[in-house]
Amino acid sequence: MRFDHATLILPDRVIENGHLIIEAGKIVSIGEGPLDEAVSLEGKMVFPGFIDMHIHGADGADFMDGEADAIGTILHAVLQEGTTAVLATTMTESIPNIERALSAIGQYTQAPSCAHLLGVHLEGPFLNQKHPGAQDIKHIIPGDATLFNAFQAKAQGKIKLVTLAPEVQSPNFLEALNKQGILLSMGHSDATHAQVVEARTQGIKRVTHCYNAMRGMHHRDIGLVGSALLYDDMDIELIADLHHVSAPALQLAAKLKKGRMQLITDSVSAKYGPEGTYQLGGQTIEYSGGTVRTQSGALAGSVLRMSEAARHMHETVKMALPDLAHALSGRAAETLGLDAERGKIAVGLQADLTILDASFNVVMTVIGGRIVYHKEISS
Repeated sequence: MRFDHATLILPDRVIENGHLIIEAGKIVSIGEGPLDEAVSLEGKMVFPGFIDMHIHGADGADFMDGEADAIGTILHAVLQEGTTAVLATTMTESIPNIERALSAIGQYTQAPSCAHLLGVHLEGPFLNQKHPGAQDIKHIIPGDATLFNAFQAKAQGKIKLVTLAPEVQSPNFLEALNKQGILLSMGHSDATHAQVVEARTQGIKRVTHCYNAMRGMHHRDIGLVGSALLYDDMDIELIADLHHVSAPALQLAAKLKKGRMQLITDSVSAKYGPEGTYQLGGQTIEYSGGTVRTQSGALAGSVLRMSEAARHMHETVKMALPDLAHALSGRAAETLGLDAERGKIAVGLQADLTILDASFNVVMTVIGGRIVYHKEISS
């Protein structure tokens, strides 16, 4: 496969009239100028394929459904937003329901025309009841290494990331997860600054959907939000839908967390569906007016598409394109230890690509050099 006349978004620069040559699913050449027998991408931007590390569902399906068909539905649906890889994200439910979902994910066989399933993001149940968000408070429990090991066995070792509230966990539990190489992220947490400092000594330097479902910033205790923004070596997730986080808050994060931001959707089954009633984590949620909420009015995930997050960060926050590509793909790949194979446009890496028009609409999604989604393209 050969593309030319493209705007290529590389890690350190933008090539305005660039070309790509792909062979055996990998990028073998990047350059400037036209090619013979190439697909013209004039007026189009080529990003590395988006990696969504926090997604619950889409197109009427949820990873908590515990069914192979639901998993396939989600992984196929997200191609239309340029997502080429995800972490399947669970919810705080009963232990049997969590185990059922993990079993389905563990047994899932990758389909060739779907986004890559890179593993599991276990969001809960080891949270703080003070900040449940849309998580079911009655199922929130303290961390237990034996239970986690049972979860990991059901998932066949696919749990890569765990969101938890460190201030309500025992040091032994955190140490047990660290020894297994699990990436830990603070979320649904009431951690004070001092407790964040302690969590950092335990190797926890990541924050789940920053600003949302956590202790906010106060001038006498900057809490989890302030601590996340203070420390240069802490990563943050952001839901850039302009509902969960305001434009000024996004601008502040972009200013302070360059290179340490991971844009995610936190999307639920309502994404790509009509407005109405859906289920999330055993709770009824209502999709209306661009947001999804519980019956109590709390935001319950989103219907955000990764391509929309990209548009908001570029147009509203004025984020530079290479920085944006890093937030959409590169940092996620680094975090998961996969940056030698994916997450940026570079020779030798897998040809997972997202091709956008000037308005950040997805026109093509490519996985391993194969076009898996194609809306329209002008030659």
